[in-house]
Amino acid sequence: VFAGYYRNPEADAAAFTPDGWFRTGDLGRIDAADDLHIAGRLKDLIKHSGYTVYPAEVEAALGAHPAVASCAVVGRPHGADEQVVAFVQPEDSASVTADELRSFLAGRIAAHKLPGLLRIVVRLPTLANGKVDRSALRRIVLGLPDA
Repeated sequence: VFAGYYRNPEADAAAFTPDGWFRTGDLGRIDAADDLHIAGRLKDLIKHSGYTVYPAEVEAALGAHPAVASCAVVGRPHGADEQVVAFVQPEDSASVTADELRSFLAGRIAAHKLPGLLRIVVRLPTLANGKVDRSALRRIVLGLPDA
């Protein structure tokens, strides 16, 4: 993939195995048909109530709601645990509330995956490549009040 980080031996040590393999941080599983399914990124995992929450699972459930244009889920430090926090950007013509989305999620995902905080936003922050800026969302959640 690449030889290493420019003048950053600490990042190299964390990213490469002793025999030179690059750790991408991607998480996946191989099913019975030998198909690879990407589950997310290691750095995005949320540890909540002794469980591992994959943001992509919660995002897929939220994204199934017809009023949701886009969404992103991140973890927020909450004592010795993490809280699941969801940001939802509704469709332009849609009106949806956090309570409606919570009701929609109930029964679709396990209780420990339900967002403790759910925020409706006009627009999700994005990077130059169009992807959601999860780092910006992680900074935002640190300033949110408990709900």
